[in-house]
Amino acid sequence: MSKSTKIKELIQKSKEVAQEIQQNFNEAVEEYRLAKEKFELLLQELEVGVLERAKKAVKSINGIPKQLSEDKESQKPQLPDFEFESEYTIVEPKKGNAGAVIWGIVTSIVIFVGFGLGGAILKGLNLSPDLLGRTFFEEAYSFYSSLIVGSSHAAPALGIAVSAAISILIGYVVYLLLKQKAVSQNLKKAQLIYDSAMAYTQNKQEEIEKISALMQFLKEASFHCEGAKWFLEEYTAKTNRIRFFEGNDFTSFCDISKEDVNTLLELMEKVDTTIHRNIIDHEDILPEARKRYEDLGNYVLSIKERIYHA
Repeated sequence: MSKSTKIKELIQKSKEVAQEIQQNFNEAVEEYRLAKEKFELLLQELEVGVLERAKKAVKSINGIPKQLSEDKESQKPQLPDFEFESEYTIVEPKKGNAGAVIWGIVTSIVIFVGFGLGGAILKGLNLSPDLLGRTFFEEAYSFYSSLIVGSSHAAPALGIAVSAAISILIGYVVYLLLKQKAVSQNLKKAQLIYDSAMAYTQNKQEEIEKISALMQFLKEASFHCEGAKWFLEEYTAKTNRIRFFEGNDFTSFCDISKEDVNTLLELMEKVDTTIHRNIIDHEDILPEARKRYEDLGNYVLSIKERIYHA
């Protein structure tokens, strides 16, 4: 594989991996934003609507085992925001052909003129600027014609042709060397571009994994909270019905009613202490937050099993 082909391949691979990881990252951000929005709306609904109605239902009951106390550590969970990734810019290295061509031409001209001046000096011509002209250069280049044919009266055309051919050849060699140097430098640049693209990809992949883990947690937490919401509403309605038929004295409630009110109180406390705690620290899920939501989910599951397997 030629160096030029290798350069094209490295640049193309760099563009492909960068484009793919950008697409994956932006898709992860979009999905995370939807999960975050759903979760925050659910927490707001629990706090402002469902919990308040539950508190109101148990507030006037006398003799209940415990009242929901004010949570001194209460705080609103702060979830990180992730921005969409802008296009990863790859600046392709310049080929360097133009510079090589220019230097090749300049080299050819300088050497050709050098041949003329050298011939003039060796032939003993006067280098005064006043005498420079067509005749002067014909005399100068005729020196090389004389060397080739062995006659002092040789025409200058042969010397000019030979000088021009040698000058062009050397200029072409300079062009090839500079072009090769430019290609080698571009190969190094292309390798650096590829390495940077791979490092960028690795970094974004780690961010995607972090976003995905957080998004998965939010989905699970939302499921637990939604289950808690339905049971809060159900047991709030039961408590209001109990108060209507049995009054506001907990000690006079029947055993089933006491169990229903206790379930509501326990669920209220778990929801209140769960949704009013921080979840994230430096974009990492706090272990205690994960445990609280898992405990809430387990309690919701225990209520479900109690109802459906009674």
